[in-house]
Amino acid sequence: MESRFLASLDSLDMNQKMSLAKGKLQTIGDLLNKSPAEAAKKCKIPAKEMDRLIDLVCQEVAPQPQLLSDVAHLGGEKITTGDAHLDDVLGGGIRTGTLWDISGEK
Repeated sequence: MESRFLASLDSLDMNQKMSLAKGKLQTIGDLLNKSPAEAAKKCKIPAKEMDRLIDLVCQEVAPQPQLLSDVAHLGGEKITTGDAHLDDVLGGGIRTGTLWDISGEK
C-alpha cells in the first residue's frame, strides 16, 4: 500500500491534515486500509467528511486512464486479438510490455 504521507498532499487543507493526524492516519496506506467509518471514528469527524477526504486523496494519487490515441506507441511487438477490426483500432494489435483494459459499449 502507498506509504506517501498525507501531509504532503496538495488536495487536503491544513485542517483536514490535522484531523487525519489526530486519528494517527499518517500515510495514504493508513487511510485506505481502514473502512471510512472506522477512519472517521478515529479522527472524530463525520462519516460524510471522511468520504470526501478519501475521494480527494484518491483523486490526487490515482493514475489517470489514457486514451489509446494519447498513448505513445512503444515497442514493435504486437499480438493479434484475432479480430481484424479490433487489431486495426489498436494500431495493429496489443503491444507487448503494456497492460490493456479494453472496454466500451456493444
